[in-house]
Amino acid sequence: MALIHWNSVFDPFRDLRSLQDRMNRLFDASAGGALGVERGTSAFPPLDIRHDADAVYLTAELPGVAPDSLDLSITGDTLTLKGERPAPGIDENRYHRRERRFGHFAREVGLPERVDAEKIEATLSEGVLRVRLPKAESAKPRKINIGKA
Repeated sequence: MALIHWNSVFDPFRDLRSLQDRMNRLFDASAGGALGVERGTSAFPPLDIRHDADAVYLTAELPGVAPDSLDLSITGDTLTLKGERPAPGIDENRYHRRERRFGHFAREVGLPERVDAEKIEATLSEGVLRVRLPKAESAKPRKINIGKA
């Protein structure tokens, strides 16, 4: 009788995890990416967030979206981006493949730092939204002077 050790070579749950991963991808795709936003799977619009000592910067790709169809708002440390990307006037039944998304969209993004909502600046140029969110004074690093005793 052979004794099989459970290690990285023999994993009795490997096939089950693989099936679960495939099912998750299937449900993420059918929900329009809403379930996979945090994992970065097919969320629209795709965006990048970075920060430095002074501000948080968001860049989002929004080709074909007009500035007046966008709504950008902030509540606490959550930035919300809503809008509509109009569909081209082409007969729906004539597509062989359709991967671009059209219609209403919404993204909520947790920010890495507290920001000053009164000083947020946003521009949309050539299909790219750029948002500068200055950090709140309480979120900026401060040097603490140490006195002699």
